[in-house]
This record gives sequence, structure tokens and C-alpha cells, in this order.
Amino acid sequence: MEFFIAVIVVLVGLNIFFFLIFRGITLRLAKFAQMNVLRQAGIFDDLINKKQEQLQALRNEIAAAQAAQVEQTTAVATAQQPVPDFLDIKQGLYTSDSFASEYRIIRDNFQVDAEACVRESLARATGLSSDATAARVAVEAARARAAQGILDELTLDSAYELSTLASEAQLNILTEMFTPAQNELVREYFKSVDEFQSYRFLFWLKDYVFAHGDTVTVFTANPEEDFSSLDSRIVTEQDDSICEGIYVLSKGRKFDYSIRNREIVG
Repeated sequence: MEFFIAVIVVLVGLNIFFFLIFRGITLRLAKFAQMNVLRQAGIFDDLINKKQEQLQALRNEIAAAQAAQVEQTTAVATAQQPVPDFLDIKQGLYTSDSFASEYRIIRDNFQVDAEACVRESLARATGLSSDATAARVAVEAARARAAQGILDELTLDSAYELSTLASEAQLNILTEMFTPAQNELVREYFKSVDEFQSYRFLFWLKDYVFAHGDTVTVFTANPEEDFSSLDSRIVTEQDDSICEGIYVLSKGRKFDYSIRNREIVG
């Protein structure tokens, strides 16, 4: 009986001993992992702080250059001699006494069926691209949607801040953000330039969307007009410079069925 009790006591002691050993190992591993995480976080903090310092230094240089340019411009303007009276050309009067009567003639004779003009613009835009295959048009439209996705995500301020980094660093950051279709646009743009700049890439994307996108923009002077019911691709915008009619922008082309203020005033 005493033998079994001794065996039990020994087993209990061994269990306690191994428990303490494993617990010590676990605590050491946890502490080591925590220290490693903190060290890695410190490295990233240092990198972020370094980039922020670089951006701030660039902003300071730009602000100093702008201040110097303003001072130089002010000094030049102050040094200029006053213009003699006989050389001071007075601004003419551009009020037309016949404007009202001429505009009534236009209203009576210039009748535009806006919806018919929009449909004609859509048909002409399709006809102008009839030499391209349907697959080609679909690919361009898909790439334009990918480009629009980049424009929705990458603001102009962000693009200018990225442009302060090296070209390779900009490409690395953007390729991690974008989808494969969007990265294809990045590669296409990079082939046409010697050095990648994010803000110039942004302007290139806007031109690409304008030339190949599905959106059809109809400009009208009437804020109550809306042509979106004619086609899901149509967006209606107001243009106060239009007196009568509309004009349409589609795939980089303009279809004008309008008379502007400047054309009447002359």
C-alpha cells in the first residue's frame, strides 16, 4: 500500500514539474513574440515617419518657392510705370439694343426636338465606330470602366503626394491597390512615358474614359430636362451658356444642336 502511495506522489510531483517547465516555456515564447511584433511595428513606424518627413519637406519647399514667386511678382508690379492716359484703351459697351428682337426671331424659327437629337447622336456615335469590331468596342468599354474605377479611388491630392516618391515606389504602391485590369492600364501608360508620375497618369485616365467610355453626356440649359430615360448610359448636365437646343458628348466626340450666348451677342 505504501508503495502505491509513493508512486502516486512521484507521478503528481512529475506532473507539477513538467507543468511548470511548459508554463515557463510558453511565457518565454509569448514574450518573445510580443517583442518581435513591437520591433516590426517600430520599423514600419520609422518608415512612415520618414515618408511623412519627406512629404513635409517637399511641401515646405513648394511653399517657399511660391512665396518667393509672389514677392518677385509684387516687386515687378510695383516697379512698373503708370500707363499714360492716351494709351489706356477704354472697354467698349457690349450691350446690344437689338438683342431682344433677334432672340425672339431665334425662338420662333429655331425649333429643336431634344430627344430626337439625342437619339441621332447615339446612332451617329455608333456609326462612326462601325469599322471596329464588336469585341474591340466591348474591350475598350471594359477598360474605360476599369479606368473610371481608378479615378473614383485615386484623388488628385493623393496622386500629387504619390508623385513626390520615386517612380518605382509609385508603381509598387499603385499595383498593390489596383485590380489586374487596372494594372494593365498602368502598364500601357508606362510604355508611353520615360518616367511614371501618378498625377499625369490620372489625366491620361480621364482622357481615356472620355474617348472610350460608355457615358453619353447631354448638356442643356433647362435644369428640369432629363434624358436618362432614353438610354441608361445618358447623363444630363446643365450649361447656362446655351440659349436654345442641346449638345452631346460621346466617345470623345461632340454633337452640337445648340445656339450659345456668345453666338447671339457676337
